[in-house]
Amino acid sequence: MARSASNASAGYFCNGQPYNRLGHGPGIVVIFQGLLFENKPLRGPLARGLTGMYQFLKEEYTAYIVTRKPGLPPGYSLQDMADDYAVMIREEFGGPVDVIGTSTGGSIAQHFAADHPVLVRRLVIHSSAYTLSEDAKQIQLRMGDLARRRKWRAAYAERLRPLARRDWLGNAVVWLGSLLLALRPPKDLSDLVITIEAEDRHDFKD
Repeated sequence: MARSASNASAGYFCNGQPYNRLGHGPGIVVIFQGLLFENKPLRGPLARGLTGMYQFLKEEYTAYIVTRKPGLPPGYSLQDMADDYAVMIREEFGGPVDVIGTSTGGSIAQHFAADHPVLVRRLVIHSSAYTLSEDAKQIQLRMGDLARRRKWRAAYAERLRPLARRDWLGNAVVWLGSLLLALRPPKDLSDLVITIEAEDRHDFKD
């Protein structure tokens, strides 16, 4: 069990990385979360939706859904983020854990496994690849540009649109979802923008 996680369902590890926890199984799995607008523990419906995806793990594992540190500095790379995960896992768990990397978290997890193999027991890459397609890069760059201008509703719509059905119902979901999300915009745009810039520069082949 992680020292700083205790029995809390959400919080921050000693190195500053936010987490949401579920399950009480004997194994430890750390989920490298995908791109978020703000690096903080999720609350309310967003937390329920995210943890609901991993309920199948709760009997066998204690699962920690972990995002990046808040307030990332300019120029921070996916490899830097992978190193943060390594520090956290050493401090909190003391040895190898199972890892699931999702979307952007999957790209980070590949660096993590390559640079810190002694900390990986098993690795699963989900909805991710060694680099983004050109279309995906353009979507994320538009999101980043909108975030810089603090056009949060448009930025959320850009994020939701590829996930929605391409009909009137999908358009309605995007419209309503982006409106609700924009009611509580991120306090610090660097969490999103710095991660997008890092992924734009990233190519695991390098």
